Amino acid sequence: MRVTQLMEDAWLACELDRWWAHPLNLGWINLFARWATSPGFLFWWPLLSPMYSPGFRRFIAERFPLRSEGDAREIASAFTSEVHRREQPPDDTGLATRWWRDRAAQRMNWSTELDAATTRIFYENMLTLSDRQRRARIQAGLAMVLVRNGDAGWSSDDFFVPPSLWGAGIGSRFLFDLLWKLPGTVRFCFVIVKVPPPGHRHELALNDRQSFVDQYRRYGFRERRPTPGVRDPDADFCARLGYAQAEGDALLVLDLPQWRLRNAKPGGAQPSGAPDDDSAGS
Repeated sequence: MRVTQLMEDAWLACELDRWWAHPLNLGWINLFARWATSPGFLFWWPLLSPMYSPGFRRFIAERFPLRSEGDAREIASAFTSEVHRREQPPDDTGLATRWWRDRAAQRMNWSTELDAATTRIFYENMLTLSDRQRRARIQAGLAMVLVRNGDAGWSSDDFFVPPSLWGAGIGSRFLFDLLWKLPGTVRFCFVIVKVPPPGHRHELALNDRQSFVDQYRRYGFRERRPTPGVRDPDADFCARLGYAQAEGDALLVLDLPQWRLRNAKPGGAQPSGAPDDDSAGS
């Protein structure tokens, strides 16, 4: 990581986009060529690249392209993810668990008391990087989901991807796979995007919140606004998820069977593992 940060600093300071061929930059270019084509860099770059600026990532892709289509397929297939269900909280050894517990401001709502009809399920996103010589498995995301009477849901406080992994498509892929792994009995999926707490409602936090809402909308979630004077039959479940309409929380709903029909492969197969067939929460 330190060498790659040095490369980005040199790229920026020496204006290598413009002065790539300048004789004074020959030493830097030779260093870049050795490091950006090394097996170690190619192995970890898919995971580490979000930590660097878009301009530097573009520079690496353009100046040090893969040798062949075969190489491209190998590296693309080396970056895979799977979502696993757990009945108990994951142990403390995973990256996402440790980051969430020790470094994140996002709260862990893992021990609140539930009624008999509600089940708490944990899902972890395991990322695998591999090449011909090595293999690494990394816990890249966690979600805590409540299931009750054909409904499933979580709040933005219950879905976590370490910030250092943002921008690599990991959170989006995790959400996609999670929707497939929810129990087969689930009809509607609810997500509560919480408003930032008082004292933290600055522009950056509000923009982040809106980006979360937009991400769920891209997956087909629709925002539901309560009708004045009409009791929502899902109000109790949404309250359990932490929905506070008066605070400005966003309530998003997805018809899960319809979503699965739209996203199934030809022949009805789903992309990454069958949904759970148990009746948890029903």
